Amino acid sequence: MFRHPKGGCGQIEIQKFGEEHVEIVSSWYFDDFTKLQRFLRYSKKKRIPIDSSKLNHLLKTMLNEVLSWEIEDLKPTHGIHYEWKEVGRKQFEKDLEKYPFPKIE
Repeated sequence: MFRHPKGGCGQIEIQKFGEEHVEIVSSWYFDDFTKLQRFLRYSKKKRIPIDSSKLNHLLKTMLNEVLSWEIEDLKPTHGIHYEWKEVGRKQFEKDLEKYPFPKIE
């Protein structure tokens, strides 16, 4: 996971699919403390052979894709997170600081 420069957190998940492939999906979520609402967007899953020489390029492409999304591209998830109020806004926002910003080369 990483801190998205536009707010919230992004991530790229890699999961083994069978013996010879991995599936990769990226996402970005933004939590609006005032509305007690999470907003989210996922990419389409990509499947690639585990030993593919294209894996590094695909990961960079997916990272750049997530970073190119705009906050308006995110959709609200179901439910209101009333439990966030128990944490408090300062702690809520401080919890994001544990994630690094992505380094783009």
